[in-house]
Amino acid sequence: MTLDLSGEEGAPAPAAPRVGIDMFVPDPELVAPPRARLALVQPESQRVQVLSSALDDSYDVIAVTDIEGAIDTLLADPPEIVLADLAAWSAGLDFLRALRAEPTLAGSAVVLLDDPPDESGEVHVDLPQLRIRLAAALARARQRSLDTAWRRALLSSLRDGVLIFDAAGVVMDMNPAFAQLFGYSMADGPFRPPYPWWPSEEEDADQRAAIAQRHREAREGSPGTTEALYYDCERRPFWVSVTDASVKDPETGLTATIRTFRDITRQKEAESRRAAAAHVSAGFAGEDDIATLLGLATHGFELLFVGRCTIQIDLGGPVLFHSGATVSAEELPPEVVAGIGGRPNADSISLRPGILLVPQTSLADCRAWIQFPRPRQVRPDEMIVADLLAQAFALAVDRLITAQQSADRQEHMARGIESHRLIGQAVGILVERHRVTPAEAFERLKHASQERNLKLRAVAELVIETGADPEAL
Repeated sequence: MTLDLSGEEGAPAPAAPRVGIDMFVPDPELVAPPRARLALVQPESQRVQVLSSALDDSYDVIAVTDIEGAIDTLLADPPEIVLADLAAWSAGLDFLRALRAEPTLAGSAVVLLDDPPDESGEVHVDLPQLRIRLAAALARARQRSLDTAWRRALLSSLRDGVLIFDAAGVVMDMNPAFAQLFGYSMADGPFRPPYPWWPSEEEDADQRAAIAQRHREAREGSPGTTEALYYDCERRPFWVSVTDASVKDPETGLTATIRTFRDITRQKEAESRRAAAAHVSAGFAGEDDIATLLGLATHGFELLFVGRCTIQIDLGGPVLFHSGATVSAEELPPEVVAGIGGRPNADSISLRPGILLVPQTSLADCRAWIQFPRPRQVRPDEMIVADLLAQAFALAVDRLITAQQSADRQEHMARGIESHRLIGQAVGILVERHRVTPAEAFERLKHASQERNLKLRAVAELVIETGADPEAL
């Protein structure tokens, strides 16, 4: 007698809701499982007909009596379950090993007939017991198949590379993202440590030692995340963030490690680029010579963006600097002229021939164009660095121009003060020696300047040197 949730007698209690992967397992009370294809593998004998007839009500039985070609027959149309009579031929174990070696057949359930013959030599099969064994093996195989399909779908949906290896480090599975990232597939295996994607001793011994140590810790069940330099199948290095987690099978006690790989090369490059940009900007701020500033900017821009740099500054007209020299537009390639005369572009998708650095504000209207060796994408972090460097460079150029203008004004004022002093001294000499008034003395200096097309200062210097009347010079 059972009670439902309302307490009424005789109603069956509702089943517990299914969760997780069990949601995808059909309820046998509602959905009948599909008939399985069963391959009966054994040499031709009367028992083949007996077993085929006995099992035909539950399975689609296919008799495979060609033992030598059995594997090829099964590969042509893989069965869900294989019933093999190992006692019927001496090569039965070899067949079983060959069966398990084929990835296409590895998921098939296998039931072995090993009943010993009786005194008459006949081998009798306990059919009820055999049916139980077949049903149990098929259920386990279907559950494994569902687990595998679930795992493959999950792994394939992940954008990060995923690797699964056992306690010995043997790779059990990898997802497409890992294969794309490193260029290796399961067909290239088996893979055991040290893996081919580790750096070699010659490439980076320290990184290899650190990776091997972390791998040992992961196999011992220690979770964690590290960053390391790995290599793809063409030996190109790239930075990867690696996270490890372990899973233990409670039934078998076996442990597997799930390792995810996230490519952080761009992040590392961005960090390096920001550090280099800060260093270049610091150099801009401390420089007080325009020639040195241009050299520093050229070197810094070429190093950061990997290309050839051309700089333009408006000094009463556009002046171009390329390869350490002042050049004209006619001396530059057309693509460089077009690039430095263009406008900033925020496109991070298309392939671009270079990157243009233009400050938001600049007294000298300075700009720089870095021509790439080959067209490529310009990432957003590069654009940010380009904007910052362009403004830092413009501020440095403006600072030097302002300082130069100030220096020119100060020099002009100093020279004016000195000229005024010299003219006053010459007037004093004329007043003292030639008995004229200061106004008359100044007029004589001015008249001599106009007559001889000399600056007033120059005439005053002659009067000071000779003491003569300027009109007589």
